[in-house]
Amino acid sequence: MDMNTDYPMNRHRSADTAQSAAYGHTTKAVRPGHTSTAESSQGDKYRAQLNGRYGIDNALAVLHDIEKHGDFLTFAQRYIHDENCRVACNAMWILTKVPKAGLPQLRPLLDQLTDMSMHSSNPTLRRLSMNVIERLKIGKEEVRSDFLDYCIAHMQDVTEFPGIQSLCLKLAFQMCAHYPELHDELIRTLQNMEMEFYTPALRSVRYKILRHK
Repeated sequence: MDMNTDYPMNRHRSADTAQSAAYGHTTKAVRPGHTSTAESSQGDKYRAQLNGRYGIDNALAVLHDIEKHGDFLTFAQRYIHDENCRVACNAMWILTKVPKAGLPQLRPLLDQLTDMSMHSSNPTLRRLSMNVIERLKIGKEEVRSDFLDYCIAHMQDVTEFPGIQSLCLKLAFQMCAHYPELHDELIRTLQNMEMEFYTPALRSVRYKILRHK
């Protein structure tokens, strides 16, 4: 999609696009805000739980405990960049369940989540971060041209994971809704997609968007 310079959405953190390896979640990578195993104190009450294979009941127990203390932002900053991919993914999953009243706390993380969505080597982390972004709702002044281009490209990529494809479509529509010209262009793109190559999940999202365009 051609991003005309007249649009204020040409807010593009070019430095981040050159640092995709920073979201690779290897055991040696150290990123801003991440918590290494060596740095974790005995008083870290969540890391052991996040590092385990636990059911939804245990995960929701962590969520409710954080909610009781009312500090989702600190939890997110501490764990979503953890060097242990399981810890990071479980922490991000919990953020997808944050109640609506707690979502404003996560808005300062929007750029970090956007970068993670585009650059993480872990598809689960990409999908979950997109899920959180969708719940936050991208405002007009928060639209990033690089992320819009990414979403439009990946919603049409038949090799992409279906869940990520669908979220890319939802997020592209959310961003384009702020600009009538881009909205119309996206609708034309959706109308011209050859849907026999796409999954039922993407077909369903596309149908709902075109139905309520």
